[in-house]
Formats: sequence, structure tokens, C-alpha cells
Amino acid sequence: MRHLAQQGRRRIALLRFDTLTAPMLQVGYEQALTALGLQPCPPEVPCALEENDMADLDRKCDQLVPAIKDGRLDGVLVHNDSIALPLVSRLRAAGVQVPDDLAVVTYDDELAALADPPLTGVAPPRKAVGAEAVELLVRRLQDPGRPTHHLKLRPVLNVRG
Repeated sequence: MRHLAQQGRRRIALLRFDTLTAPMLQVGYEQALTALGLQPCPPEVPCALEENDMADLDRKCDQLVPAIKDGRLDGVLVHNDSIALPLVSRLRAAGVQVPDDLAVVTYDDELAALADPPLTGVAPPRKAVGAEAVELLVRRLQDPGRPTHHLKLRPVLNVRG
């Protein structure tokens, strides 16, 4: 969100699947809107996507295009890459220029570099999460009474296009 705001984007949406990560993304999105002094998107701008439903994506694109063209939306954070690529393709087919009309940042960053144009992506530290989980498990097995731990690993922003 900070990256989009630094690029001059002021009307930023969060477009996401309903996953375990989605509630945390929604909270972070709302906190970022407040911290950056940005207004929430109008209610007619969709925020939820149905997983594995390309017809739903088509309907959401039909809702997004007018909001982009009339200036109600100029940036979007998309969760996740698997939907960001077809979303960008559909928007471009509808005459939306990415990143000129709409800046797109994706969360997961597994496929974002393959998009046309390549998309900026938020990359969670998957390998580090797995390594830390194994290490904590081994410590727990060695000392079952040890206190629980809370660990935060921050993602990396890979700026492209």
C-alpha cells in the first residue's frame, strides 16, 4: 500500500480470495488506508473473488473497468498471483492500461514476474517460515514444557514494471 501511495495512487482496492490469509490482509489494508490518509474504495468496487471461477472474474472485471476509467480506482492489491495475471489480461482487453490507468501489486509473488507487464509483488518468506517451523518443532520435542513462541517474518516487496 505504501508503495502504491508513493507512486501517487490514492484510490486503492484490495481484491482477494477468501483464504486463511485474507482476514490479515484485510486488516492490514484497512490500517494502511488510515495510516496513509487514503479513502476506502466505493462499495461498487468488488473486493472478494470466488476461487476457480473465471466467470466470477469476468463479472468483477466488468465492475472494475468503469471505476478505473472514471477515476474511482487507480491501484489494486491482488491476493494472489494466480488471479492477478488473468485479471490484468482481461483489464487490458477492456482497454485499461497497466500500470498507467491502474497500478497492480500482487501478493504471493510466485508468478508476478511472468505477467505482461511484469507486476510488483509482495513475497512472503516461505522458505524461512518452513525452516523456523521445523526448528520450533524440534525445540518443542526436546523441551515439551517450553513456552510458546510468536514469530513474525516480514515479506519482501519486489518492484517491477
